[in-house]
Amino acid sequence: MAESVTEGSLLDLIPAMIYWKDAQLVTVGANRVLLEDHGVHGPGELQGNKLFQGLTLAFDERALETGLPVVGREITLDHRTLSLNIVPSRNNRGDVTGIVGTCFDITESSTYREQLRRRRDFLAGLVEAL
Repeated sequence: MAESVTEGSLLDLIPAMIYWKDAQLVTVGANRVLLEDHGVHGPGELQGNKLFQGLTLAFDERALETGLPVVGREITLDHRTLSLNIVPSRNNRGDVTGIVGTCFDITESSTYREQLRRRRDFLAGLVEAL
């Protein structure tokens, strides 16, 4: 079993959108979850694509320029809330050569969190009125 697991198939098992970009922030690859989410039929269609250009570009640039990860940033895409994590990828000398990003759909938990905040504010208002 372990012999038959490839890097690509392993990434496809993770229930998150995963992508990686080169030092010019051009998309080099992505896992199946991301490809399906974006209606792309294969990695070849993604080559050179500036994936998530407007949504993640500032975070991608920050990770690339500083060499530090960007963790737990929330972005909105097509009425969904995604938790974005970006880490710089490095070569053997430790030089930053690109980035790897993951996006988890947290829409449901984000919606629950907002509902709880509204209820808390409502109850706080009632208590103040007493």
